[in-house]
Amino acid sequence: MAKSASAKDLVADVIHQLMSHEAHDQLRKRARKKKDFEIFQRQIETIVCEAVHRYLTGANKRIAISLSNRHLGRKDAQSNILNNTISQNLKNLSSPVMAFLELQAGDRNEGQVTTFWAGKRLITRIKERQLGYNDLTLEHSKNVIELRDKKAEGQSKGKLIRYEETPLTRQYRDEMEQINAFLREADICYHGNKDIDDSRVELKRIFNNGSFEEGGRLYGGFWISMKSEDLRDVMIDDEWVVTLDYGQMAVRLAYSLAKAPIHFDDGYLIPRREWAREATKKLINIMLNSPDAKNWSVPKKVRDYYKDQDVQKRLIEEIKSFHKPIEHLFGKPNGMKFMFLESEILIDVLLELNSQGILALPIHDGLLVKPSQQDIAKQVMLKVFKKHTNLVATVSIENL
Repeated sequence: MAKSASAKDLVADVIHQLMSHEAHDQLRKRARKKKDFEIFQRQIETIVCEAVHRYLTGANKRIAISLSNRHLGRKDAQSNILNNTISQNLKNLSSPVMAFLELQAGDRNEGQVTTFWAGKRLITRIKERQLGYNDLTLEHSKNVIELRDKKAEGQSKGKLIRYEETPLTRQYRDEMEQINAFLREADICYHGNKDIDDSRVELKRIFNNGSFEEGGRLYGGFWISMKSEDLRDVMIDDEWVVTLDYGQMAVRLAYSLAKAPIHFDDGYLIPRREWAREATKKLINIMLNSPDAKNWSVPKKVRDYYKDQDVQKRLIEEIKSFHKPIEHLFGKPNGMKFMFLESEILIDVLLELNSQGILALPIHDGLLVKPSQQDIAKQVMLKVFKKHTNLVATVSIENL
């Protein structure tokens, strides 16, 4: 959406010129009804702002959009601007006389969707107005709770599933709206030299495998996909952030599921294998997530040290022995269950911190916070973990 007066003027200019083009070339036989006109205005605003945003993130980048009737006009679509009129409007905006967009049609036979990007007249106006990220904003999304099907072979994510509202989904949505409202009012900035849009702060929860008890991690905030070396350039208010991370999350959640007490300080330190902690950590997580023991791959660091495969197998047996209380969970597809438990903990941590006026930026099983509030954040993380699991957590603090 257009946020600043300059961006709104640009949108109004494009709409005016598009309507003049329609009238001059007699592209419409009758005027739009009031409701249709409002949808038309919002649709053009979205197209223009998306093209501006994509140009700002990279002049050669494009926006992909499916124009198939199967995707347009869906009753479960979050926005009614995705209707059958968008195809013609894209064509009109990219016509030679308009030149606000460039458009490349998709090819179903080749598996290619339609793409569009800023045209020369739009680029000229972006430069004249010196538009930046702060001139745009995101529409407050209603789609903060997503449910996805199991991933098909070769796919990176499962298809979206339409679901019926229940008291549980309404609770999840209400929690996300509270968290997003707090984020929208916060002063969060990225001061590095990468081209990162730090206005993207709203979060959503994505559940997996067609179940509201699997997955549920938070996505959407600009900081979530950033590399660790770039996070040091993120500020909350006037402070550079620090990271707080739960330690040995998968192992401790496994003990919680098994209702077994913790008998270790570090679940990845196997007696006599302390030197290989990182490799052992990878192997334990594989064992806790892979349902096929035949595919348990001993990390390279262990293979390099122990050439003998019998010794490699012995390491697996030693892990089973050390973690006897959760041995029955090895070789099971626990990953999405762990993610759900982890996300439930993080949601409650965020809500508790927000209630105390403290902003935290979640990254799966960790947080970014201001150094001045790190001790309070750590205590909340420990308290909430104990409440959910009846076990003690470990939380580390790291200056970036």
